[in-house]
Amino acid sequence: MSSDLHSRLHALEDDSPLLSPDAWAARAARAQAAARARTTRRRAAAAAASALVALAAVMTPVVLTKEETEPAAPPVSGPGTFPRTQPAVPDDGSSVPALADAPIRRAAMLHSVIDWAASDVRDVATGARITARPTAPTGYTGTVVVDVLAYDADGSGWRRLPGQLRRGASEDPSPPDAFAQLSDDGTRTAGGGQFMRPVVVRTFVFATGEQRDYSLDRFGSVRDLRWSPDNRYIAFALGVARPDHTSAERGQRLMLLDTRTGEFRTLAQQVSAPVAWSSDSRRLAAVIGEAGSRAPKQPTLAVIDARSGHVKDLTRRPLSTTGAPVWSRDGRTLWVLGYGSAGRTVLRTVDVDGGGERVEPVPGAGVMPITGRGDAIVVAGGSGLGLLSPETGRTRPLTEVRWSGGSMALGILREGHIR
Repeated sequence: MSSDLHSRLHALEDDSPLLSPDAWAARAARAQAAARARTTRRRAAAAAASALVALAAVMTPVVLTKEETEPAAPPVSGPGTFPRTQPAVPDDGSSVPALADAPIRRAAMLHSVIDWAASDVRDVATGARITARPTAPTGYTGTVVVDVLAYDADGSGWRRLPGQLRRGASEDPSPPDAFAQLSDDGTRTAGGGQFMRPVVVRTFVFATGEQRDYSLDRFGSVRDLRWSPDNRYIAFALGVARPDHTSAERGQRLMLLDTRTGEFRTLAQQVSAPVAWSSDSRRLAAVIGEAGSRAPKQPTLAVIDARSGHVKDLTRRPLSTTGAPVWSRDGRTLWVLGYGSAGRTVLRTVDVDGGGERVEPVPGAGVMPITGRGDAIVVAGGSGLGLLSPETGRTRPLTEVRWSGGSMALGILREGHIR
């Protein structure tokens, strides 16, 4: 019995000393019933309020108008941690805690694993269903269902993201690179897809669980997404060719999405490599064809102003690149790895202010630039990630984690702890 009910009963007893026991019992029963009714009403009101909040969350519009803004996620403290050794990746995503059950605020990297129970992959020759990773090469058909896993940048292991991805089985139904690209700080993802109309870029925020779709009314395929460091813009390559090659359009346009307004803009008609953002989120370095041209051109390095769209060409000689350009820490220099004569790997050091470029051979082959760290370039090779010195051309180990497409938090790689 609550203290409130006790006080009410004591007040009744003091005010009505002449009531008979039966009358007193009846009045007490009425008081208890009234108290229970008030409690029921309060609970019903609270449940209704919760239901309205949940319904509002479900009904939140996911296609932004220019007046809407994407809510900011709670800030994270510190630069985050990137693992020095390769974390073991589970073979079955269902064994990994779901993000909703064990929340994290940011991820260092993403990985994907096939859900073989939900997939329908079959051998082309026999029609037999395949329920585990094949050991011998053959042909496949059917549908692959994939779980996307996120590795906590604060060190608590893998989480399974909500939803699953589906794609057609190819000759090798191995897990594809996760469709999503982590933001620099690892707090959110952005993903696209192939052969869509309308084109949709989907974002997801770890801390809030909010998902939004940004829609562009045209046909295309989205890839090589890159968040700006301030988490406002997403640059991406938009493939405009159709799968049956009936379209006269070819190549990939460099697009920019403003997540605050939902506006899409075309920055260049041809882009041949992922872009790299400057630390102030104002400029992009990109390997593109001739600005404003629909015909494929020999790629050159350019810096593009994210707000005005102004393109500044930095190199006159064609580039053959192995990955995205990399900004120096002070923003005055760009580094580009590519191939020189006889297929040798070379490093181009380009002055952003137009003061020329230097081309030097780099020992080894098969490395791909990812981002900068201090005065060095983070590169991916067969044994993991390394640090390439632009001064000496030598590479030293950084982490055993292997590059998996665009699914690492580049800002954590640049500034975070490695342990």
